[in-house]
Amino acid sequence: MASIPKIDHKLLILTTLLSMLTACSHHKTKLSPNLDAEIKSEIRSVFMGLTEAVKSLNIDRYFQFFDQGKFTSLNADGSVFHSLIDFEKTFREQTQFIERYETLEFEDVKVTVVNRTTAILVNEYHATVLLKTGDIVSASGAGTQVWSKVAGQWKLVHISSSAKN
Repeated sequence: MASIPKIDHKLLILTTLLSMLTACSHHKTKLSPNLDAEIKSEIRSVFMGLTEAVKSLNIDRYFQFFDQGKFTSLNADGSVFHSLIDFEKTFREQTQFIERYETLEFEDVKVTVVNRTTAILVNEYHATVLLKTGDIVSASGAGTQVWSKVAGQWKLVHISSSAKN
């Protein structure tokens, strides 16, 4: 006859507690309407700061809105960047040819709050820039930004864009 194994009650209690903690950490808690609205307002505010930095060609300020370590992007041309360093290099190379933004408008902006530390902003845009050559170039498309709250500040961790024909 097989013997019944001895139960280690301390191990059983610890395992049960860990299971409960794991289940609790995965449980999605719904944000209150006030907190949801507050986060949406914060995201719109940082988005406006980002927009103003671009319009004024203040590239150093622009990159203060990005998470230095976790950034990725999907670009309108189908390429990707897995680091902010690569994205920043390309962005700086492109912006050196811009004299100024004539227009930079965002429409159909929607912020979706995922949780207390993650939000997604989706928009359509239209931009007209005056190049240093005197040429005027226009572009339209749409973009998605994933914002993450890091050390009390909202930072961009991912952007993706598409171009309209």
